[in-house]
Amino acid sequence: MRMFIDSSVFLRLFLGEPGADKAQEILELVERSRVLGYITPLVLEEISFKMI
Repeated sequence: MRMFIDSSVFLRLFLGEPGADKAQEILELVERSRVLGYITPLVLEEISFKMI
């Protein structure tokens, strides 16, 4: 299965927002190669901007 991963998934996890547990589950699926995750340069930019 392929999945586009939006910046909100990363930001919920990094910032400890509600839904962080679900975000972690999604990223663990990618880490375990159960899902092929995709992001775009814009997603990286959004994460960077919010974290700065």
